[in-house]
Amino acid sequence: QTSRGPTANIGKGSAQWREASDRGAIGPVNQIPLRDVASPSHRISISGHETAAMPKQRCTDDLCAYQTVKMVAIRDRRLGLLKFTLLSVIGIYIIIYKVIYQCNYLKLEAPVGTVRFSLREPTALINKTTGSAILDRTTLQPITCDTVKNYDTKGESCNVTFKPVEDYPYCNQSQVTEKCSHDCAPCVYWDAIEAKNVQGKSVLVTTHVQEIEQNRTECSEDLSASACYHIWDNNGDPKDSYVAGIEDFTMLLDHAIATPTLGITATSRNMTGRLLIQKNDTLCAVRNGFDDFRGDTHKSSAPCYVEPVQALGLDFFTLSDLLGSANIDLDKKASANHSVRYYGSVILLQITYVNHWPWVGTHGWTGRMHINYYYEVTLLADSSYKFETTVYDLALDRRWVKTKYGLRFVVLQQGSIGQFDFLTLLLTSTASLSLLALATVLVDFLATNILANRKLYQSAKVQKTVAFNNKDFGLKTDQPSSVTLNNSTNVYEDDVPLIDA
Repeated sequence: QTSRGPTANIGKGSAQWREASDRGAIGPVNQIPLRDVASPSHRISISGHETAAMPKQRCTDDLCAYQTVKMVAIRDRRLGLLKFTLLSVIGIYIIIYKVIYQCNYLKLEAPVGTVRFSLREPTALINKTTGSAILDRTTLQPITCDTVKNYDTKGESCNVTFKPVEDYPYCNQSQVTEKCSHDCAPCVYWDAIEAKNVQGKSVLVTTHVQEIEQNRTECSEDLSASACYHIWDNNGDPKDSYVAGIEDFTMLLDHAIATPTLGITATSRNMTGRLLIQKNDTLCAVRNGFDDFRGDTHKSSAPCYVEPVQALGLDFFTLSDLLGSANIDLDKKASANHSVRYYGSVILLQITYVNHWPWVGTHGWTGRMHINYYYEVTLLADSSYKFETTVYDLALDRRWVKTKYGLRFVVLQQGSIGQFDFLTLLLTSTASLSLLALATVLVDFLATNILANRKLYQSAKVQKTVAFNNKDFGLKTDQPSSVTLNNSTNVYEDDVPLIDA
């Protein structure tokens, strides 16, 4: 056996022995390297069995070679420090950013929920003895009330507090300087019951009403008539009017959510919410806004978040605040060259719920889970909305058709509710750890393709063995082997010395 690879035993004095002896290739115990015995120009017989030369099998062995991982310690501090740096950066990204900051150990679910609306005209609770408004002890503002309830037994009265109709610039009766220049109409006073119309998770707040009286024609009941062109005839022209002071109405929002998979439920009474003011700096300053819907830092410019007026844990907003949060002007021309007040519009009211924070997860600094939410108002451009109601007289031969135009608030409940889940953490870690392989791939590429010693690194990293098929050693499978392979045999095809750096 020599350092040049696997060897084979041959008989002393044979032709192969003499040829190898002339080349100085004879080793201990009459062994010669297989590469010398099986050269392309020879056909030899080992232990009495003739075989073809090895190179004829090389193309097959190279094509079907089994490739396995080899650990090579390249003693180059540049490569070692580069890989260590990459692994450190990836580790920080996975643990600090993905897991701790982004809370990717939480199983997230979008909530589903319900919402209840209530509308109230501007009112104040009056002390009948003094005739003055009763103030709330906390806000020092007049207490609003429901005009349907009877307060007389308490010595109190619930009065509406509309401004005089002359003070509204969109009314024909207006006497203010900035009187409307288009879509003007006389104004009427309506209460909340007349002005609202609830439909599922939306509510219509009427701003403009068109009313027409109609009489039933005779031909609609005379089936023998040859032709009937009108079932109802208009009795005069349609009458248009605006609802006075609609901006001063107050909307109540009572909502609840649930996450069916996580099993988390909550109502607006035990959650905390704010209204997003998108473009109105004045409203941020007047309402003492905040910089975040969960933060405590005040901000006097838009965008900001303001707290709703609350009673019994429920949220109240005046329509002027809801509209002002998105800079919606009811008297600005919109659809079909008419104002929003005249033709109405669809307004999306998004409620976004969140119960997790960066760094601290779902329980925050207080150690208990709490859900926060915020409202966001969006006007759907060039939209309009109307709703028709009909009232008949007792004889059913006369009717009044009311077409209500107004603001249709459509609620969209969305958000992200999270809860710790070990499987989610495991999946996040497994997906992120695949980035660690990128460090090895990058360093290997630099070592074998870019650096000055790339050929040496490549020869150390990728080496080929001799072909280990029995035929390459000149053996048949049904005959005993006479090839000697000791532990010290060099099995690599190319014995390239590496420089010990």
